[in-house]
Amino acid sequence: MFMVGRLRMYRSYYSVSNSLKYCLICLRRKGCIDELERLLRNVNYAPGDQVIFLGDLVAKGPASLEVVQLAREIKARSCRGNHDHKVISWRSAAEQGVRAAEDIPPEHQKIAESMPDADYKWLVGNPWLITYPAMKMIFVHAGIESGLALSRQRPFMLMNMRSLSGNGRPTTRKGLESWAKSWEGPETVIFGHDASRGLQRHKNAIGLDSACVHGGWLTALILPENQTISVQARRKYKPLNKTPPAG
Repeated sequence: MFMVGRLRMYRSYYSVSNSLKYCLICLRRKGCIDELERLLRNVNYAPGDQVIFLGDLVAKGPASLEVVQLAREIKARSCRGNHDHKVISWRSAAEQGVRAAEDIPPEHQKIAESMPDADYKWLVGNPWLITYPAMKMIFVHAGIESGLALSRQRPFMLMNMRSLSGNGRPTTRKGLESWAKSWEGPETVIFGHDASRGLQRHKNAIGLDSACVHGGWLTALILPENQTISVQARRKYKPLNKTPPAG
């Protein structure tokens, strides 16, 4: 438990009263409702505690709609993940009567069609990243590009980057050096997205994707204690693809 000053959310901003105490939890949970509920019990979550998720609330797990509903009910904050973005892109295009700008998998289309309006509005309202100035931290789904101001970060990379290429440019590919290993700060970045590397602790970055949807673990980071707590997945919902994607 700790006192929170202000959380800033790009492109939205939220001011949090200094009179409130919050427990901060950061994790990635792609539709794994059973694991999420167990994790919240294990960290002794209580109504009023502040929960921050690192995106990808939907797709691949068995209960995407239930996860989004729970997140909204507990007044959690979340960054936008690449799978969240696919759902939003398809539903937004459908509502406008146009074709989505990218090919959207049928699973994401089904989620977009089935999601209640209130939950969809909550999902759309989630920003690319969240800053926590009191602890000099940034929360983001995938990563931060070094040398760019937060206001100039590219949304695609915020949701998709994993590594640095040989010339130091960010890329979505696996199998190269993690961008987080080279991140010099000054802020500490808390991120998800990179299941193939598992839980990561670098000098100035912490990666919390511990591959729950692939049969691994669902992990929370408790602040300011800087303690991680994990629960094991009940089963493998999807195999882990270790083939480097294009990008």
